[in-house]
Amino acid sequence: MSAVLRLPFRSPVMPKLKFFLIANIILSAAAGGFLYFQRSEQEAILAALTTLIAFSPINFALGSTLVLKRAAREVDAIGVRMRSTGALERLSTIDTAAFSMNKMLTTGEYFITDLIPEGLTQAGLLATAASAERGSKHPLGRKIVETAEARELRLDNAVMFNEFEGNGVEALINGNTIRVGRAAWIKDEGVKISVELRTKIDQLAARSKTPLVVSIGRTARGLIGLKDEVDERAATFLERLKYNGLETVLLTAEPKKKANTMIKGLSIDAIRAELLPEDKAREIQLMQARGRMVAMISSAERDLPAFEAADVSILISDGESESADFVIDEAGKLFELMTVAARTKKILRQNFRIALGAWSLPVPMVVKMLVDAGSVPMPPLIATVVVAVGAGLIVWNSRREV
Repeated sequence: MSAVLRLPFRSPVMPKLKFFLIANIILSAAAGGFLYFQRSEQEAILAALTTLIAFSPINFALGSTLVLKRAAREVDAIGVRMRSTGALERLSTIDTAAFSMNKMLTTGEYFITDLIPEGLTQAGLLATAASAERGSKHPLGRKIVETAEARELRLDNAVMFNEFEGNGVEALINGNTIRVGRAAWIKDEGVKISVELRTKIDQLAARSKTPLVVSIGRTARGLIGLKDEVDERAATFLERLKYNGLETVLLTAEPKKKANTMIKGLSIDAIRAELLPEDKAREIQLMQARGRMVAMISSAERDLPAFEAADVSILISDGESESADFVIDEAGKLFELMTVAARTKKILRQNFRIALGAWSLPVPMVVKMLVDAGSVPMPPLIATVVVAVGAGLIVWNSRREV
């Protein structure tokens, strides 16, 4: 695995080198021009050359480049794919961790627990739902199809299929519009859900299950209850987030009753339930409006809107991704990554101070050279030595263990 570097390290610690370069050229030209008219051409050339060397931004560039290359190697060594080294600095400043439920708090391995038909048999309910879900990429839809196929049920082909992210699927089968999804979405589509089914929906959610409504036309024909277990590593992961001083916020599409039941005993500061992907993004923006620096952690790329809104995005996955700042294959690596980020920021700050010190040392000599008509212009060799000493200190500091 290799770290992919595409963007510069956008750190307030290391100002943009372009500013220093322009300032250096202007300062050198001003010093040379001033002495050219006040003293002699030779002294003007010496003054301009000395100023150009003394105030060269090379140490700022060196202090940033060496540290970032080291950070990229360290990130690569722990098996993390990194989209941008700039995300490391942002990661070191986050104070809030927002995360989804699937594969973060739970195993992500769903299984069907309940088939509650209304006007159908259980087999008919499952076959109807599976026929509609055949084109779905969502883990719940895939589990419904897998279960129906394992039971060797006959599935019908859909003439039309639409998947509504975070809500469910809609398919046209044998002239009927079949929908499978969240109760709120099904209801918004004008489907009638009986009192009995609404009661069952609440009961399933209270038992930490995910209820999906199956409708034919304008009538709900039953419920499918699915469940995944809380991952035993979730408690440790959340405790480590809290130990690192982060506020924890759960952003989930699950019903609030289910979410509240599942997180009992876990270190979670706040829950935002029944959220579509774009709703998660809005929640993150609200947190940022309150001055929070937010990292979004998810195992699903369908959380792309939240990734784009967050200050840092972290995808838990074995694959590649163009949408997240970091891709890690298991949640525990986040803390190794945070350690690298903190160390990188600390060394960058130290290198900036060294570079600034080397940059400011010649200032008294340059000022004296300009205002004292009897002074001798500082030789370029002295400026070169100052820059070289600063560079040596930066190289040493960048290589040492912190």
